[in-house]
Amino acid sequence: MSYQAIRLVRRSCKTSWEKARRLEAEYFNRYYGLPLDNHTADDGHIEGSTDDMRHKAQLPSGQWVTGSSDQQLVNNAFEAAEQNQKPRKEIPLLKDYAAYWFETYKRPDIRSNTARDYWTTICKHIVIPLGNMRLDEITTAVIKELYSKKASAGYAKSTLKHIHDYLSAILKSAQEDGLIDKVPTVSERLTKTFRKAPKHERQPVTTEDVITIVSQLEKLETRERLYLALLIYTGMRREEVLALKWEDVDFKENVIHVQHGLQWPDKDGNTPVLGPTKSEAGVRKIPLPSELKALLSPARQLTGFIICANGTSSPITQSMYSGKYGLWARIKKAIPLIAEKGYTAHQFRHAYATAMAKNCKDIKIVQRLMGHSDVRVTMRYNHMDQERLETAKRYADGIYLEHATMP
Repeated sequence: MSYQAIRLVRRSCKTSWEKARRLEAEYFNRYYGLPLDNHTADDGHIEGSTDDMRHKAQLPSGQWVTGSSDQQLVNNAFEAAEQNQKPRKEIPLLKDYAAYWFETYKRPDIRSNTARDYWTTICKHIVIPLGNMRLDEITTAVIKELYSKKASAGYAKSTLKHIHDYLSAILKSAQEDGLIDKVPTVSERLTKTFRKAPKHERQPVTTEDVITIVSQLEKLETRERLYLALLIYTGMRREEVLALKWEDVDFKENVIHVQHGLQWPDKDGNTPVLGPTKSEAGVRKIPLPSELKALLSPARQLTGFIICANGTSSPITQSMYSGKYGLWARIKKAIPLIAEKGYTAHQFRHAYATAMAKNCKDIKIVQRLMGHSDVRVTMRYNHMDQERLETAKRYADGIYLEHATMP
């Protein structure tokens, strides 16, 4: 039934004038010219066989409705369309639904530190620019504009990928809850946008810089010196170093037992909690190098956290670590090279992994030391440096000749 046919039915049948008018205005008038079935109107006459007692029409949503008469068809079409049409006031804003989705479906499954970082990214890159829009107002075009702005602002491809994944998860959940009909992030046009974004990767601290920094450890106070030395000589994650206790260090066997990670679950980060490692693979044993042992021994205690709050045996809070006058700020002030190069704690972990991958012949050993669940993560540090390339060249010369000799 076409738009013109609906107008004729409205005039001829006994459907309430207001009801038929709303049907015409809300569901058919906006789709003028869209053929709804094989019934059309021409000069005031509805074509179709009078023997066919079944009338049908397709709503703009794609749903088909039928009726034994035009009168019943209009009534059925109105009921179906009204059931399918979500009132605008029932569709929440993105910022409200994102908060609901995060607290209900995401936060319970991830660690506290990860949850805070996760939500920070969502707020900064999704809620702030799009949060005041209703879920049904977020289209592929809107998302493409968001990605384009982020890429133009210099955000790395990995950041855009995270934004895309988080927004997709939120909108897929909204679709499952019946709030939107389709997920606009599935369009290939969006992924093309952030594929062109620059790829930024933090490089590990260079070997030369590590040597320089080690020579300046004496400039640091005890707590800062031990923290930086643990990063350099063990490759542990920041939260693993901050969770390390004296009981975890076996000075006799020269082994460190990594068993926990320090988390700051509350909003202000002032309630440190000893939690699990990032994954099961994070629980491991790593060597205690002689250089690190020499630094730890003078400060050795029987129990308590190695990196503790001043005057206590308790772990440090987030503000004690990353505040304006916190532990990391004092390290950068005492050793300007770290500040000049913009090095982070995690880049020292990268440096350790790179050095171990270069010197150790078994990549699985490196994987275990780093606490990686997947060896493919470890393989990222197995770079083809110039020294290895020269070695490969020697092996490649005459590789298939019987008289070839391997160096």
